[in-house]
Amino acid sequence: MARVLEKSFAVGELSASRVVSFRERHRLGIPAELDIEVLLPAYADVEDLVGQTAALQVDHEGSPPRSFVGVVEAAAVARSGMACASEPKTVPMTRRIVSV
Repeated sequence: MARVLEKSFAVGELSASRVVSFRERHRLGIPAELDIEVLLPAYADVEDLVGQTAALQVDHEGSPPRSFVGVVEAAAVARSGMACASEPKTVPMTRRIVSV
């Protein structure tokens, strides 16, 4: 049976409409990193996001929730245009988060 993951992401006061994908990396001797692609409900200036605290929460049935909290190191609009075709009122963005 497939596990269903519930994912949520917020940076500052802005919450993502949907988490598209994420990759978390842990290596000895350096801070953990999270690369994440999300759909935002409205456009946000990427320069305003850098330096803000961000958090990803992942929940799945039968296990305690996991969180990754860090500071936005870099952000970019993932695709050209102001909206995603599958969800027209959203803006696709990618971010790199470094743990605090």
